[in-house]
Amino acid sequence: MELKARRGIVPMRHRPDAAAEMVTELLYGETFHVERDEGAWLFGTCSHDGYQGWCEADRLAPGLAPSHRVTALRAFVYPEPDFKRPPLRAISFSGLVTALGERGAFVEIDGGGWMAAVALAPIDTCAPDWTGTALRFVGVPYLWGGRSSLGLDCSGLVQLALAAAGIAAPRDSGDQSREVGRPIDPGSRLQRGDLVFFPGHVALMVNAVDCVNASSDPMQVVEEPVVRLATRLEQREGQGVTGARRIDQ
Repeated sequence: MELKARRGIVPMRHRPDAAAEMVTELLYGETFHVERDEGAWLFGTCSHDGYQGWCEADRLAPGLAPSHRVTALRAFVYPEPDFKRPPLRAISFSGLVTALGERGAFVEIDGGGWMAAVALAPIDTCAPDWTGTALRFVGVPYLWGGRSSLGLDCSGLVQLALAAAGIAAPRDSGDQSREVGRPIDPGSRLQRGDLVFFPGHVALMVNAVDCVNASSDPMQVVEEPVVRLATRLEQREGQGVTGARRIDQ
């Protein structure tokens, strides 16, 4: 059985307990393939990346195939096509919706409510500068397992940014270091869009010197010199840069 995330953010947890570790998040409209039904909790797989975990059943429901994605960092859903009305909920960047109709500057969506058309784009819209997408999240808090504009971790930031460019990536940085793009010498001249890896961490190069990453040290997404990041992680983890990869397009 396949269900859609029907809250702005749906946590996927390590075990069926609201206090358990969040392993990742489903964004609105993403598909969850149910493999085990325990009543209030469902175990299954996130269809877009194969990640597994437990979701609360009341946060999922059947839904139509999406037609649009949210391109704003976060956009409100209103009960009527009127931005003066109190919003029903918010949907984060890359959330998926089905457009049912339009009225003025608003789009009616499946699941109830209206969104500003300017916050949406057709589902096949591509933002090819994935580093530019990642930079939009500067200042967003660090959150283990997070994938939204309310909070995200290092690999979640990379996965979201690449997905907006039409590039599928695994959820975890370890898998990204083996499966995304092609390996390059991290001592060579790095360029915008390169991925740089550290023990349990990943960053995206902004240029030959600076990178953007969701860091648990400043507890937010930051743009900083990659040398400074490497020094900080070497002091904490005993090792700095472990590799780099380049995505050819």
